[in-house]
Amino acid sequence: MILNKITSKYTVPIGEPVFGVFFGWLAALKILLGLPLDLLGVLQTLNWSLPASTLAFAIALIAAVGVSLRLTIMFPALAVEANGATPSHTLAYTKGHVLRILALFFLALAPWSVAALGGAMITGSPRAMPSLLMGGVLQTITLSLTAIIASLVFMALGTQARRAALPHAQT
Repeated sequence: MILNKITSKYTVPIGEPVFGVFFGWLAALKILLGLPLDLLGVLQTLNWSLPASTLAFAIALIAAVGVSLRLTIMFPALAVEANGATPSHTLAYTKGHVLRILALFFLALAPWSVAALGGAMITGSPRAMPSLLMGGVLQTITLSLTAIIASLVFMALGTQARRAALPHAQT
């Protein structure tokens, strides 16, 4: 039960505007995370030195990951159609919390990521079949954990924002 509504069936609400906004921002986040690699390719094409291109790539990667982590709480906000579910509000709510959010994701996802890397095998071999199956299970787990972490961070920051607003509302 979400938003005090009992779900009788699970459907994909393609016709609802929130659906398009949600997946539009999901695509934008994917593009944002790919930009550092695109930048690296451009810098190599322009014959930048290895140290200069590595530094530019590292800065772009840190910026992209930082912004992406801060934007993760926008997805649960969009899913529940919360007021103010915009990038500017999301960035304002997460200001100063990016390292905490990173730590949450890292601590929750690191064991599963290590398990996925440890199960890598050459495709096409008979031993690869269990590895592919386990890879699918691990991806499902990591995707679920990502959604859970984003939702919990959204709820925690929302509670913090409500508490901060209470003294202002009482005066």
